[in-house]
Amino acid sequence: MEQEAADVQTIVSLVAAGLGVSLLISPTPPSNPDSVVYRELSDDLPPWPLSVAWSPDNRSPVLARFLEMV
Repeated sequence: MEQEAADVQTIVSLVAAGLGVSLLISPTPPSNPDSVVYRELSDDLPPWPLSVAWSPDNRSPVLARFLEMV
């Protein structure tokens, strides 16, 4: 059975219910400490290619600032 979730809290709840495991982007606030174990991954992992997508019509100053940093 495959489960998908968009928010961290739902993902952690699915893991706590025994429905799988997940990789989470750090820092993720620990929740369900009695039901979920968090482990930091080692630094020697290969980099993951990431992309940024946005609408060319988006004139948000926050988006512009973000794009300056990436």
